[in-house]
Amino acid sequence: MSYLKHLLVSKGWRTAWERGMAIARQLGPTETRMARTLTAYLNLLADFDVRPTFPTPATVVTRHPRLIAYLHAQGAEIAIHGDVHVDMQALSPEEQRRHIRQAVARFRAHGLPVHGFRAPYLRWNPTLLEALREINVYDSSLAVYWDAVPTLDTFAHQRMRRVLLFYGAQTLSPWPLYPVQQQGVLRLPVSLPDDEMLVDRLGWRDSAAIAGVWHHMLTTTHRQGGLLVLQLHPERFFTCADALRQVLIAARTLRPPVWITTMQAVAAWWQARAQAVVKVQPTNGGWHITVEGLANASLLVNATLPPGHERWDDHWYHVPGPEVTLYSPRRPTIGVTGQVPQAGVEALRAAGYIVEPATGQQALVLDTPTWTPAVQAEVWHRVHTHVSPLVRIAPWPDGARCALCITGDLDAVTWWDFLSRLARG
Repeated sequence: MSYLKHLLVSKGWRTAWERGMAIARQLGPTETRMARTLTAYLNLLADFDVRPTFPTPATVVTRHPRLIAYLHAQGAEIAIHGDVHVDMQALSPEEQRRHIRQAVARFRAHGLPVHGFRAPYLRWNPTLLEALREINVYDSSLAVYWDAVPTLDTFAHQRMRRVLLFYGAQTLSPWPLYPVQQQGVLRLPVSLPDDEMLVDRLGWRDSAAIAGVWHHMLTTTHRQGGLLVLQLHPERFFTCADALRQVLIAARTLRPPVWITTMQAVAAWWQARAQAVVKVQPTNGGWHITVEGLANASLLVNATLPPGHERWDDHWYHVPGPEVTLYSPRRPTIGVTGQVPQAGVEALRAAGYIVEPATGQQALVLDTPTWTPAVQAEVWHRVHTHVSPLVRIAPWPDGARCALCITGDLDAVTWWDFLSRLARG
């Protein structure tokens, strides 16, 4: 899909025109304007000891090597955003592989590590995931929409609906939003609405209103214990800077703490967590649970513990370190029958529960044969509020309640980068 066609399909004529005018203001004929913006972006994040992830087309890396090297040296993660900014979904499988191989080669030629990928326009398909599996990177092309925007008028609703359909965005499930494995690729969902939807499509310029939406997404993530990948494109940084600052202030004050980190760090943690070995061994009147092979691991239990343990939420306590002893006649694990769909088993394990074939010894046994949103909501409530002792691996390192990544696609640095996208159409 050409960029011009993308503008018309995903935005409509009016928004496409507004977008073109905004690009003319936000970029310039040289790197100077964007370099100033990126420096301000990094400085704001540095106030909170935060490092961003900037998915960047490989051709932009090639055209602006010194600027990209500066960002990398400042701790920013540079993820692959295609070789050129093109709709990967419209390419054949072989074209997808060729684009990805070329992007990897350009990154490595400029000394950049290759850890992650986000598809331009957030458009992907199963064959793209197959190509990403071959280069062993995480993916952040899966969009999830949060119902966090106040009531919209008809025109605004149509604008939002248009882009959500274009992105193929999923709605938030009743479970916390975690990284997910699909076709052998670890996927870190990016959350919407982002700056593009709020500023370009709804026309918002009020920092308090933007901060209100993102703050709602943060506090919901904190309550549930999941992952929030919050996107702010560099070209809209000054419009949204105050909103981002307010969100980071809130994130730094929440307790238990929020782990604010790069997407590569989240991917590395999640992969290590999935490979950890959990041992449940009987002891005198109870069970000794140990997590092996996971640095900075901690546990959550829903049993009353001696004084000094931090309450993680209304039902769970945090146990620093990788082991705990619980006293109960039943194993503090979840048993599943053969009826439970694999998606349900994977969701339980992602939440940190120890899942075993049902034997009748477990503290809780599940036998639900479906995994619809209604069933997911019922199962989440049931396991989260269960009264018999259960143990979970905490979702994030060092007892953090949730994880937050600040990211923004660095699609273009100059007018010429932007115009090259039009030329490809």
